[in-house]
Amino acid sequence: MHLCFTPITQDGRLSAKDILGNRASLVKWQDDFWKYMVKGYPELERGESVSMTGRRHIPTRVFKQAIDLTKQAERIQETLTNINPLNARKKRDELIPMIQRFIPKMEDYLGTIRRYKAEFERQERANASLRKEVEDSKIGIRERLDAYQLRLNYDRLKEIYNAIPEDIRRDAVASLRHQQAQHQPKKREWGER
Repeated sequence: MHLCFTPITQDGRLSAKDILGNRASLVKWQDDFWKYMVKGYPELERGESVSMTGRRHIPTRVFKQAIDLTKQAERIQETLTNINPLNARKKRDELIPMIQRFIPKMEDYLGTIRRYKAEFERQERANASLRKEVEDSKIGIRERLDAYQLRLNYDRLKEIYNAIPEDIRRDAVASLRHQQAQHQPKKREWGER
């Protein structure tokens, strides 16, 4: 269940901080709300508090980024699979722009994933030790499935990235850097208009 409201102060300002306070007071609000609601709806379950789980939120954009990269990687993989001696040059010319779009996004994604790596490892350890409990309870299943799906996407993307021949990757990166250098704005000297 979600509760949505607009935190407007007595003097008409929009201020979540003034209404909700800090993270600890928000958790207290959530606990108090659950205690009140469970009186009328005893079947209502309280979600796991982040203060108890220590879990970090993984933004939706990371999942969307993985889906987009997976689609790009599949197109690259399909093109690589369809290379033969008669069309090698044409397919190479098709691959380079695809890889030029893919590599910067992939590098950004890998950097993002590295920031969440400790969380993934923590969740994997938690998954291993709580496997029996998860079968008996539905608590936290969605978060673990999301992290697992993200890990699968990451592994698949890395596999496809590594399948791209090094010389094609190198040519694509060199061409991309050359294009980026051409599009860099010219630096102005002091006083120049």
